Amino acid sequence: MYQAPGSNALETANGIYRVLGQLKKSFPTDVDYEVPFESVTVVKVSMNDVVWTLLKALGLVAVVVFLFLQSVRSTLIPVLAIPVSILGTFCFFIPLGFTINTLTMFGFVLASGSWWTTPSSSWRPCNTTSTRTICPRKRRPTRP
Repeated sequence: MYQAPGSNALETANGIYRVLGQLKKSFPTDVDYEVPFESVTVVKVSMNDVVWTLLKALGLVAVVVFLFLQSVRSTLIPVLAIPVSILGTFCFFIPLGFTINTLTMFGFVLASGSWWTTPSSSWRPCNTTSTRTICPRKRRPTRP
């Protein structure tokens, strides 16, 4: 059996295994079936690896941002923004006709890595004349 173009590999394999399990009940006791090649295991393992890499990237972002900014509040912004942006992207998948496969998940891994490297590479110390500076807040003088 072959998978039809555009179909879901996991659903197709689960359907085939379900039908084979039902058909096996009608086989003679000395007859069995064997699946010589199946690509679903590769898909499952690669999707699990991509999800695990996304979680590690999110943790790395949290650690690096916290080490540089030394503020839990400032660390929460990218830690919450990455999952929200990924979920927002998934909302447009079905209307635009995209599927969730290993290539799109790999794109999410790359995007989550570049999401925090771009702003951090444009950081400038406070004493430059650049228009993009990140300076600590100055305290207002207290009134007597």
